[in-house]
Amino acid sequence: MIRANSVREASLALSEIDPIIAKSPQLQREINQALLDGKKAKDDVICSGMRFPGQWQNLGGLRVGPYTCDFGTKWLQVKTKAQLTGRKGKVFEAVTPAAMKNADKITETSPTWKWTTDDPSGEK
Repeated sequence: MIRANSVREASLALSEIDPIIAKSPQLQREINQALLDGKKAKDDVICSGMRFPGQWQNLGGLRVGPYTCDFGTKWLQVKTKAQLTGRKGKVFEAVTPAAMKNADKITETSPTWKWTTDDPSGEK
């Protein structure tokens, strides 16, 4: 599991999380309907996710969930299961100095999501 203090928040376009969205046909349908309803393109919707800081030798700058996407009148929150792997498929179960040095791939699976009309950032 990746701890929140090992990554930083960063913004990205909804289109940048297409590989995660593609893992659920239902999520794809719901997003397509929200885009149609809001007359928006995927690149018009800004999401926040977590970004690996530079201490991660091979993953610095990559983004990982959870993601929150602002559709204007509602927000989509997407959580995933994340797995860190390194050379020869070695799985890192925890954030350790070895993981930060040797992990070179993050795989996000099993998206779960919810829609809300309440701004998750707490801003009005």
